[in-house]
Amino acid sequence: SVALTFATLTINAQTKENSIEGYSFAKYPAKTEKVTKAKLNLTSNSLGKTYKTAISEQYKSEPINFGGHYVMTFWGAGMGMTQGAMVDAKTGKIIPLPLTEENAIRDCAYNDNDNIFHKKNSNLFVTFKCQRVGEYNQSTDTQKIKLTFYYYKWDGKKFNLISTKTKNAVED
Repeated sequence: SVALTFATLTINAQTKENSIEGYSFAKYPAKTEKVTKAKLNLTSNSLGKTYKTAISEQYKSEPINFGGHYVMTFWGAGMGMTQGAMVDAKTGKIIPLPLTEENAIRDCAYNDNDNIFHKKNSNLFVTFKCQRVGEYNQSTDTQKIKLTFYYYKWDGKKFNLISTKTKNAVED
């Protein structure tokens, strides 16, 4: 549906923030390169066959938006979850993103549902899982939630989990 597509695109917008819960994108710099995008290699990963349309369309339309020369692509996976891959613009190779039920489900509303953060000039990739805690409080019209942030550093070959952080909040 149009609403689902809009939500998915909104959820994964490149962040304008300089840090997420104390982790600075500048601490994980990536040299931004001018690259003519290579032809997409859909056979470089099984995701290329399964999500051919989403990856192809976004790779074509999106600018380099992560790690200096990668293009992030995303698609809805149901139940408030987003899946994705990035494409190396130098080689056209598809690389899976570390998005799982454990670290990326949005079971509540927080931060306008943006739960994936990345920058063009950084190797830091951040996501959070949002969970409701306890019962909805009718008298204050609030719902307590728990956010678990996952911080990954891209080393040029794989995403390495560098930290997790939990924060209590109130649903938006």
